[in-house]
Amino acid sequence: MGQPLVLLIYCDELRADALSCNGGPKGLTPHIDKLAQEGLNFKKAFCASPVCVPCRWSGLTGKSVNQTGVWHNEGAWRGYEMGVDSPTVLDVFRDAGWRTVNVGKIHLPEGRNPFDENYPEGGAQGELTQRMKTLGRHLDHAPKGAENLGGIWPEEEFFPAEGIAETVLERVASLDDGPLFIRASYLQPHTPVLPYQADFDRWYQEDWPEIGLDSPVPSEFEKLQADNYGSADMDASQARRCWWAYHALVHWVDRQVGALLQGIDDLGRTEDLKIVFTADHGASLGEGGAWAKQSFKVGSHRIPLIIWGGGSAGQDREDISDSTDLPRTLCELAGLEPLNDFGGRSLLSDSEPPAVISGIGYGLSWSRLMPNRKYGPWSNGRGWPRRVCVRTSEWRYDRNVRFEGEDVALESEEADPCLIHTNSDPKEEKNLFENPEYLAVAQDLEAKLQDWLEDGVEPSSMPPPPKPSR
Repeated sequence: MGQPLVLLIYCDELRADALSCNGGPKGLTPHIDKLAQEGLNFKKAFCASPVCVPCRWSGLTGKSVNQTGVWHNEGAWRGYEMGVDSPTVLDVFRDAGWRTVNVGKIHLPEGRNPFDENYPEGGAQGELTQRMKTLGRHLDHAPKGAENLGGIWPEEEFFPAEGIAETVLERVASLDDGPLFIRASYLQPHTPVLPYQADFDRWYQEDWPEIGLDSPVPSEFEKLQADNYGSADMDASQARRCWWAYHALVHWVDRQVGALLQGIDDLGRTEDLKIVFTADHGASLGEGGAWAKQSFKVGSHRIPLIIWGGGSAGQDREDISDSTDLPRTLCELAGLEPLNDFGGRSLLSDSEPPAVISGIGYGLSWSRLMPNRKYGPWSNGRGWPRRVCVRTSEWRYDRNVRFEGEDVALESEEADPCLIHTNSDPKEEKNLFENPEYLAVAQDLEAKLQDWLEDGVEPSSMPPPPKPSR
């Protein structure tokens, strides 16, 4: 054997159930399925926040968003300053003599890049959107909010993200004189969802599935999310095309995983290799009128998580976990001692927690559902709230906790509490909060939420508020 090699394959907006091994279309993800069959497949993994920047930072620091102060994508805006700084898992690897490399999308808080080497080519969302516009190619949009839902990438055009695997393999070949931690970070299948025509044609089914644009939603938060996308005015056939475009792009992701595995094997490094495959967050695909991320709907909140080479093979794990577990798990996978500063747990050896807790949003007067687009107000044009979600092995409880800069008590009409028994309601459509039979459950989960909020941190400097949204 040669030098240790840890590969983190990190996707963006990849929902767990898009993988065939987690119930997705049969045969869609054979290479990822093989990793799951030979490793540990975590069936109840959730993101620290259902949006990019906060969960990416939590996945490096082992701290939840209330401890970092990074609650939404404003954290990557120029002028944003975190209230606290935190060491990352990369510091542990570096101090132990490892080289740390990122290839592809990075999208971290302003001024933070903890990798020794960073090759961002192929990870930019705007590059794809602009190229499609330049070529005059069609993009399916949500009726409101200008969300890019799907399109077809021209076969004759180079797809920038296909260079990521090549760069990863070049760095693995070059950096063979010491231990290496390398992250292959894919934007895909994040919007704009742009599969090749051949992939779309292979998987598309005109009459399946039923998307459920008008499926029940359990809270005002999810209702207003759907309203802000304008899903009530969306054509069902368009929604189905977007669903299949997404899954066709997941198939492309699987091909990249296959290329990485084959390339590492060709370099003679498979015996040195350990892999974590995961994503920052998932994506809604029209259920209840929701698209992309931004909520605690199960498609958006749940993430895929597979560990290969670090434990017993062929195990499906049903214990709950979240993004903050990544640093301790990576340390144990590499045989390194984690920092005491890390939260979370090692998924290879530590016991299941009683709950995992996630949060999203700054809850300011100018906050929006989609802050990067400066769009998505609450009712009557007010600012979008901060919301927190507590999950246990069988319950989901979430509510608004901050609204237009003020804390929201549970008794307030703005709290909008939601209690779901996920074991009997896997689509998470029925709110049981008002049912007196579950009062004790709601009280217990509210107590967990309050304990979590006590560690809350706000940024020391926010960027200036955007111009009023339409």
